[in-house]
Amino acid sequence: GLLFGETVKLPAAIAAVAVPFEMSLPDDEALRDMVQSEAREANRRKGIRVKVSGRAMQAMVRNLRGLTLPQARRVVGEALSEDFAFTDEDANAMLATKRRMLHEDGLLEYIQTPLGLNQIAGIRRLKQWLIVRADSFSDEADDFGLRPPRGMLLLGVPGAGKSLCAKAVASSWQRPLLRLDPSALYDRYIGESERRLRSALDQAEAMSPLVLWIDEIEKGFASAAAQSNDGGLSQRMFGTLLSWMQEHTAPVFIVATANNIDALPPELLRKGRFDEIFFVDLPSATVRKAIYRIHLARRKLDPQPVDLKQLAD
Repeated sequence: GLLFGETVKLPAAIAAVAVPFEMSLPDDEALRDMVQSEAREANRRKGIRVKVSGRAMQAMVRNLRGLTLPQARRVVGEALSEDFAFTDEDANAMLATKRRMLHEDGLLEYIQTPLGLNQIAGIRRLKQWLIVRADSFSDEADDFGLRPPRGMLLLGVPGAGKSLCAKAVASSWQRPLLRLDPSALYDRYIGESERRLRSALDQAEAMSPLVLWIDEIEKGFASAAAQSNDGGLSQRMFGTLLSWMQEHTAPVFIVATANNIDALPPELLRKGRFDEIFFVDLPSATVRKAIYRIHLARRKLDPQPVDLKQLAD
């Protein structure tokens, strides 16, 4: 017999002889076959014009990563029915539809990162750290046997610029940025919270290479450091995250931000979980002047007549 569902809890006697099988997300080959099949069928049944280059097909498949096959088929269907044509321009439209679907799910959110490192004042040591490791994700580094960095933890007071630093990582390495809100993971149904976390991490792996930003990580996993009255849910969620951080092989770089290091479980801070821990402090006088220069330039104003020192003070 076969039982299937999002959460299946078997009696102990049956679980001892049962073989669990977890369906994985479709790979590039399955997505490519689906796109080509949907395009051929649309052309045959409705006469929709199909003209997609090989490069655009690769972009479409890349943009569909992280979706289930029914979700991906829905994205392709919207692209086909939009203008009764399937061309290279539909690759961007498919990415926009995918982003909208992710936002509806509420677990992962695409974050735009238009800023370059030169548009962010201060964080000198973080910038240097990023520049030195920028090529560690390349094929040459992989052939050499160089292991790419896996993540960093950003600590600091609220409003000091931790979120800006997370965007700086994605901008520096030219990687997409996905934001995971830990507080959105918890669900009132037994087993659903763990499933939502695994689903979010699976999606991130399928869409790699990317930067995964876990915002205010202490909100979701702080209670795992102490006795809690949630029936062990926090500990199970925290264990799932730690196991994934240790074992995942996809090029997903984690940027975790936190306001209170004392609230974090000590296992999370153990050497090896994160490649580096940075403290984002309040800006010094030099950094405050640089911030004024950046904002004046953004508004096309000449900084020369402005007393930046007085403003910074």
